Amino acid sequence: TLTRSGKAGKSYEVLMETYAGHYYPECPDGGCATGPVLPGSFTDPLTEGARRTLGVCTYGIWDEDAYQLYMDVDTLGKLLETLDETSLRAAKIAKALEQFTLIVDFEQDKEKRTESYRAAREALKPAMEAVNGSTMPVIYAVGNAHLDLAWLWPMAETHRKTERTFAAQLRLLEEYPEYKFIQSQPASYEMCRKYYPELFERIKEAIHAGQWIADGAMWVEPDTNMTSGESLVRQLIHGKRYYKEELGVDSQVLWLPDTFGYTAALPQILRGCGVKYLVTQKIFWSYNEGDQFPYHYFTWEGMDGSRVDSFLPTSYTYRTDPKEINQVWKNRTQIQDLDAFLLPFGYGDGGGGPSRDYVEYALRQKDLEGGVKVKMEGPREFFEEMQEQGGPANTYVGELYFSAHRGTYTSQAMVKKNNRRCELALREMEMWSCLAASRGWEYPLEKADALWKQLLLHQFHDILPGSSIARVYVEAEEAFTEILKGAADITQNAAKAVLDGSEDTVTVFNSLSFGRKALVTLPEAFATGAETADGRKVPVQVMDGTVKALVELPSCGAVALIPAT
Repeated sequence: TLTRSGKAGKSYEVLMETYAGHYYPECPDGGCATGPVLPGSFTDPLTEGARRTLGVCTYGIWDEDAYQLYMDVDTLGKLLETLDETSLRAAKIAKALEQFTLIVDFEQDKEKRTESYRAAREALKPAMEAVNGSTMPVIYAVGNAHLDLAWLWPMAETHRKTERTFAAQLRLLEEYPEYKFIQSQPASYEMCRKYYPELFERIKEAIHAGQWIADGAMWVEPDTNMTSGESLVRQLIHGKRYYKEELGVDSQVLWLPDTFGYTAALPQILRGCGVKYLVTQKIFWSYNEGDQFPYHYFTWEGMDGSRVDSFLPTSYTYRTDPKEINQVWKNRTQIQDLDAFLLPFGYGDGGGGPSRDYVEYALRQKDLEGGVKVKMEGPREFFEEMQEQGGPANTYVGELYFSAHRGTYTSQAMVKKNNRRCELALREMEMWSCLAASRGWEYPLEKADALWKQLLLHQFHDILPGSSIARVYVEAEEAFTEILKGAADITQNAAKAVLDGSEDTVTVFNSLSFGRKALVTLPEAFATGAETADGRKVPVQVMDGTVKALVELPSCGAVALIPAT
């Protein structure tokens, strides 16, 4: 890798990763995410194997003085675009930029050219150092790299995405002490630990140093509507435990920027698990110009009255140049009772995160007259400092309904069905394992824990809703099969551990919280009748050579049957 500290005469090995690219002429900006997509609407016209041609490659020699001047000029130029052109501030900036064009001569030799760069920066200083008055809003800017664990790529590619993203962000943290970066999802940290252990150790050091923010609360960023309440609790338990035990932090922010809506039961679950805050953003997306959600900063009250402070930005891939960052503020939905804005910036979906430009822009806008103030802090600092100023003035009660992505309850029915089958199978596993453990049986905790984490992984918001590519679902079906088999094996072993071992006894289990009648199939030895261990007769009937019995089962219990004497 070439660096700005490279010296003449030193050899470098340059590693390049290339991608042939996709292009949809019907949708060149990739905007197929906001409406129903008809079959065949988005086709790739390029032939596989002949997609792109790599032509002449060039490289440049880095000039830090030129870069810093460029960032000054571009910051002022983009700020100028947002100002009232008749304002004094606009006039001052325009004059400063005019002076820049007169000072710099790009056709001089290197030494003279560099001198002109530095002189131009000095001339721009008054415009760059002018500060605001007392009523400018504060933007809490935090770097992030939303990383879909699967979507338009399989999970194997996500392993590599974590490495590239995490390494790039560590380099930025080392270069800029003021920079803060948040990364959620213990599942992605675990991928890094497994495949890139040295990188993982460096991340832990950055977390302890306070620049890398490990927060997000849940194991993955899951769907919260189709998952069961038990699964949501498990997402939080496994997530918070990983943050605490592996990364040394107490996660208190549920970070779900891309999830497709939120059940009204979630605030109760969050408060019960020690999570105080929620950050998401997609609720503002809607079809057919539907009603906009009214707030960015508010208290979300769930169906039982539990409350969590919440903030909704409008994106998780913001840029930080003055034009974008000031437009974000001007275009906000909530006008009253909002003095600050939480802004997650950086490339996302496929990871990546902020580049160096993003940080340079933010640093120049700490208090740049005419634009919002930019403060590089994480979400918890935002919520805590806003609470000191009085907290949210508005409350929203009930489900946070997402009116955009349609079809997420019906697409890829296999994954929905198997998710529920696995949830039920794991419940059965734990129910009878607890009973067996109370009688001295050794519960296979490590195996059971791995099964749960595998299921939680596949509740990710682009897997369970059915919005990923076909390969993701081929692999998901294989994973569900493994979960079901693993749960069944543990359940069977637990059941055997609580039985008395008699070959003539058939035990029927009921894990439900209410008693019920069940039609069960019995061995031929029961053809003459069945009775319970305490002597109660159970009527049987032989149908097509099969012995059937209608058995009354107690709640959360079992009935042992023996052939009638």
